[in-house]
Amino acid sequence: MKRLVRLLIVTAFFNALSWIILIPVWQYPDEQAHFAQVQDVAEIGKVPPASLDTSYEIALSEEILGTSRDGFGNNKYTYHPEYKIEYSSNLNGPHEATIVNLPRSARYGLVKSESTRNPPLYYFLSSIVYKIFTNANLFSRIYAVRFVSVIFYLTL
Repeated sequence: MKRLVRLLIVTAFFNALSWIILIPVWQYPDEQAHFAQVQDVAEIGKVPPASLDTSYEIALSEEILGTSRDGFGNNKYTYHPEYKIEYSSNLNGPHEATIVNLPRSARYGLVKSESTRNPPLYYFLSSIVYKIFTNANLFSRIYAVRFVSVIFYLTL
């Protein structure tokens, strides 16, 4: 029985790890909205009570990556199987430098309403990891927060 439990935990870990590695940024449902709440807690100290709660950094990255949603919740991928993502011939994405080189003020300059307003435990704990990687670029902070999700997934 113990061997079966260990096998289950190892399998769950590799399942979650493959999710972290294989799913492109903002492709997981509402990932940008959850990350916005983590970012608000880490950068501002709370989720803003006003209607604007998502940073310029997240909004611009959504626009560049084609995941920005219209008023109906659709993006370039939703109901558009003909849409083809732009690829790069090197290790960096086509517009990665634009996102990576945004000023730090882009993290707390709020421009749209998209952040979740869920109970705070996950977001508080994720904001601690976010703060550890505060000097890293957006992609590194996203993957660090994704790793927190793996820890939650395995413990629950």
